[in-house]
Amino acid sequence: MVQMAPGGTPPESQKPAPGTATPWPEPATPPEPGFSMTGQGRPPDELTTEARKLRGEMRLRTGSFLRQQKTFAAQQVGVVADALRLTARGLREGDGGGTALADLAGEAALGLDRLAGALYARDIDTLTDTVRDFARRRPGLVVGGAALAGFLAARLLGESQSPRGGL
Repeated sequence: MVQMAPGGTPPESQKPAPGTATPWPEPATPPEPGFSMTGQGRPPDELTTEARKLRGEMRLRTGSFLRQQKTFAAQQVGVVADALRLTARGLREGDGGGTALADLAGEAALGLDRLAGALYARDIDTLTDTVRDFARRRPGLVVGGAALAGFLAARLLGESQSPRGGL
């Protein structure tokens, strides 16, 4: 066992021969004043400038990604609205017993059309503020909606993983 002298270095008698590995770390050379060890010798002003540049670049990329996802979500909501509209038409043209359900599906389609239009028309910041305000006004509805979405997702995932055929 190597005994360490005060200061964290071994006494001369226990130092290994030159060229052999040491069981202890070599003492670190203190950095020059004004330079960061993590910045690889670059001045702090340069690091700050680069960090600001990277932050701006990330904001642009994130904004672009969110705009693409917003457009995709609006399109998908429109597709669901169209499907509900077709369902309502089919119920109305059927035997006449589904008019109440057809009216409900038609109203849901109109609501989804309004939602799709709002998604297309508003920017990300406005949508975020709208959702935040709604969540503050109606937290129970938001929690219930999240629970319902989780339940539906679990059901869909459970069905997609279950074997089909019933053998």
